[in-house]
Amino acid sequence: MRFLRKLLNGFSGKYDVMAYARRENRPDHFEWYAFLPSEIYPATILRILEVRRSGEIPEELIDEHSIAPHGVAMDYMKRALAIPEDAFELNGADRGAVLELARLWFTQALRVKVGKPIGIHILKDEAYRL
Repeated sequence: MRFLRKLLNGFSGKYDVMAYARRENRPDHFEWYAFLPSEIYPATILRILEVRRSGEIPEELIDEHSIAPHGVAMDYMKRALAIPEDAFELNGADRGAVLELARLWFTQALRVKVGKPIGIHILKDEAYRL
């Protein structure tokens, strides 16, 4: 529980993907954003744990422009519930599954927030390597 306690000490409130975004200019039709793993992974893992415990549908993943707006959010909830809670400490065999879920969750939340094609550049950080 040491990792989770450390996360909770740094928690600043509502989950907002744009709080971690650094816009990058690239010559294509996507909106590119760069992110620090030490910011997005802890915040997203905390959000996933919050959703697991509350049973709420994660509003940041609901795509109102989709045929089934809640479908994607419910899929992410199922994935989160399939991972043992102690895996969120990031020190066991399911560490990669937790980080991958956090990356996908974050990417979906950003895509919904921006509302157009995006590109993400997650900067290097060995502590959060898959």
